[in-house]
Amino acid sequence: MISHEIRQAILAMKEKGLGLREISRVLKVSRNTLRRVLHEPQPKATGPVAKRQDEVIPLSPAIYRRCKGNADP
Repeated sequence: MISHEIRQAILAMKEKGLGLREISRVLKVSRNTLRRVLHEPQPKATGPVAKRQDEVIPLSPAIYRRCKGNADP
């Protein structure tokens, strides 16, 4: 089973245009695993998490400006 973090890294690297061999070397994952991750459908957030994201995402720019880019307000 591949972790969620690795799965997200694979998708991000592929989106940037990196090839399977390069991603495989960097993440130390087989190319067959990469192909499997890239071909399986991506789950969509549903339920309370999706609703929460819809409420928080519009607020993010205002929070970022208020914090001036720092994590602690």
